[in-house]
Amino acid sequence: MFAVCSGRLSALSVHEQANRKAGHAETEAHRQTFEALLEATMPAAIEHGVPENQAGVWRSNGWVEIAGLLADANYSMDAKRADRAEAELKQRIATCRDMVL
Repeated sequence: MFAVCSGRLSALSVHEQANRKAGHAETEAHRQTFEALLEATMPAAIEHGVPENQAGVWRSNGWVEIAGLLADANYSMDAKRADRAEAELKQRIATCRDMVL
């Protein structure tokens, strides 16, 4: 989850920065927290058989899921789809934030 959340928050951070949204610094700080947690736990995970490149895969998965939700929330012509994407986006980010708060 540390890697997935790092990817999720990274995608959100880029979006917020590109759109000059308030909260970018906070999102980036959360991303950095997850990166630190990931770096601290990966050596033990690797010792237990997790491939060394797995964190990158997990991080990418987190990025892709948030990027897709952001695209739907911001550009979908279907208002219901945009609303569902926005709700899911908030839930996934909240899941990550709740882990460290």
